[in-house]
Amino acid sequence: MNQNVLLLAGKDDQYVPFNDLVLEQQELTNAKSLETKIFTKETGGEQHCQAGRYDLALVAIQKFLAAHSED
Repeated sequence: MNQNVLLLAGKDDQYVPFNDLVLEQQELTNAKSLETKIFTKETGGEQHCQAGRYDLALVAIQKFLAAHSED
């Protein structure tokens, strides 16, 4: 089944290299839609799982879910 997918990426993630994001995007060939939210030091949330700024991740997830609630 094809699903809408949201990838959250921290530019300074301690565990998942930021360069892997492109590979992750390429692997999701069956996604109905694919959106990526990149968090940077300037925006906050640049660490793994947006540590220290979980609120930013939650807002991004809420917006994504609201945008796709009819899908």
